[in-house]
Amino acid sequence: MPSIDRRRLLGTAAAALVGSVAVRRIGAQPDREPATRSPGWHHPERDGGNTASTTDPGPRTDGEIGWERRIDTTDSGGFSGFAQWDETLLVPGDRRLVAIDTASGDQQWRFAPADRRWSLDASPRVRDATAFLPSRSVYVNAVDLETRRLRWRYRTDGSIHATTLAGSLLCFSSFLDGNRRVIALETETGTERWRSPGQWHDAGATGDVIVAVRRRENRNLELKLAGVDLETGETVWSGTPDGFSLSLGSQVVACEDRALVTGHEGVVVLEAATGERRATLEGVPAAGGLAVGPDGERVYVTDPWEEAVTGVDLASDDRWTVETAAESGIAVGDDTVYVATADGLLALDATDGERRFAVEPEMTSPTSRPSRIETTPLVSGDVVYHRIGEAVYEVRRP
Repeated sequence: MPSIDRRRLLGTAAAALVGSVAVRRIGAQPDREPATRSPGWHHPERDGGNTASTTDPGPRTDGEIGWERRIDTTDSGGFSGFAQWDETLLVPGDRRLVAIDTASGDQQWRFAPADRRWSLDASPRVRDATAFLPSRSVYVNAVDLETRRLRWRYRTDGSIHATTLAGSLLCFSSFLDGNRRVIALETETGTERWRSPGQWHDAGATGDVIVAVRRRENRNLELKLAGVDLETGETVWSGTPDGFSLSLGSQVVACEDRALVTGHEGVVVLEAATGERRATLEGVPAAGGLAVGPDGERVYVTDPWEEAVTGVDLASDDRWTVETAAESGIAVGDDTVYVATADGLLALDATDGERRFAVEPEMTSPTSRPSRIETTPLVSGDVVYHRIGEAVYEVRRP
């Protein structure tokens, strides 16, 4: 049995280990809380399924920049989007979390973890009044947003990625006890629920299943898809559809009973519970961002290399493509698609791809114009929040 110290749980005593060798389940198993879609934008891609969509419309047909602020950042290799809590926009800066007032753009407060040797540039996740901050070092920090104090901290032996907030569990991939591990923590206490071998490259949760792009423990770079039970961490299905190949950049979106995964051949649609293939959207560029409309009937992808945005109707396979300098960030607000571009933000009609408007924030320095943007626009009410380089800005109706 590993010691409490080796589990790296700070501030909360973990219970005894039970379960099989493949999956360690720790402590009593409380009632399951499904990974339902949250009413707010609490993930970088809005929810645990990475849908990047909401029924909120955003500016819709016309937009202008309301406020713009510069945030001191690093290269932001782990940053993909914001989280919002009430009227506060949570933005990771250089070794600190910055809270911005959504109405004015003014800084409200900052939180800096005790260990600031590594940058805090991974996107925050929010549950109730707690923000979960995976860093580029070895820590996951849970911060009380009301008191702005650390609630708990969990330590691993390596960088943290593929973080998914699903119901009352925070799941992520890291290095622990000499091997690659996937770890699930109770959000309230930071106690481990389960730990399993292997590495996740991306994951999306829906209901009681997490669908992940996975590499097995200490093996070659062969990637497979897996459906994992959210409560126990046990694999319920594993494999990749024939004729479909994954990459290290493959993305997962889980929506209701389906999972959509990008690969070399396009986008595959699976039954989330079984892994059975429903459809393959061949020829759809899938090198950038991926979003599913709020009605679950349309898929939107960006391709930075081909500089294009494509919308696909899942029922009819009708498609539209718009050529633009699209980057990887994309979000859907009701009937409008908001696309991160090399210069700012582009709004398109979700049904036919017709251009609605585009905005460009003022660039205050050369560092504000990165070669690649990985920020998902955040749609809230009738506004959109976005970041390009060090510029964080609001887009609102004129």
